[in-house]
Amino acid sequence: MTTFLVNAFPSWLLAIVIVALCVIVALVASRLLARAFRGHVRPDHSEVAGDVLQAWGAMYAVLLALVVIALWDRRSEVDAHATEEAGFLIATYRDVGGLPPKFAEDARAKIEAYAHAVIDRSYPALRVGAPSDETRTTYGDMFTTILSFRPTDRHGEILYGEALRELNRSSEARTKRLAAVRGGLPPVFWAVLLVTTAITLAGVGALQMETGRVRNAFVAGFATGVGSLIFLVVVLDRPFSGDLALPPDPYLEALDAMKAAR
Repeated sequence: MTTFLVNAFPSWLLAIVIVALCVIVALVASRLLARAFRGHVRPDHSEVAGDVLQAWGAMYAVLLALVVIALWDRRSEVDAHATEEAGFLIATYRDVGGLPPKFAEDARAKIEAYAHAVIDRSYPALRVGAPSDETRTTYGDMFTTILSFRPTDRHGEILYGEALRELNRSSEARTKRLAAVRGGLPPVFWAVLLVTTAITLAGVGALQMETGRVRNAFVAGFATGVGSLIFLVVVLDRPFSGDLALPPDPYLEALDAMKAAR
């Protein structure tokens, strides 16, 4: 669901819609609760409700903060894995350049083809939540080509061994990057988050204040803050989707470095 939302709407519009929904829910709940409890709420009731809401709000704030921090950390890690993979590809490209010309030319062509495939195929596929089969095939071809080499002297063994180490490291970084596609919040977590959000917004609407205008302003402001954080959760849940998605910049920079190393 989050993949569809962040791809179907520009981020500014999605933010407005989510915030507006939270404000509407809070104001409607406030109006309904005010009518339902009119004449049945004493000042001491409001004090108790305020204490209960404060405790509940603290738990909800902790939940929401943990979700945002966890998703932001995951987004940062995914970007770091992409940067690491691109760096390992550059190192492999340079190492194979010291091996026999025919093999070096073939290996370097395969590495460049894979980098282009990541940019042109993998990232667009990850945008909709699915790895690219074509990129996987290109990566396999690169691996097969490099593994086919057999060094014939000590110098070649050293360079080839280093190239293999860098290639294996790139494989590990690639696996971690692709794992982010399957690492979003599970549906049960979304259900809990949405239910607790609705309860929190409704609870704020139940607070009794001197005037309805003051209460509405307070409720709308609180709901705006909650909606902004929910929007942040939606965007961070899919690091490769939407107009705020992670770009393939590390691989573009890798291609520039490979071009300079020729």
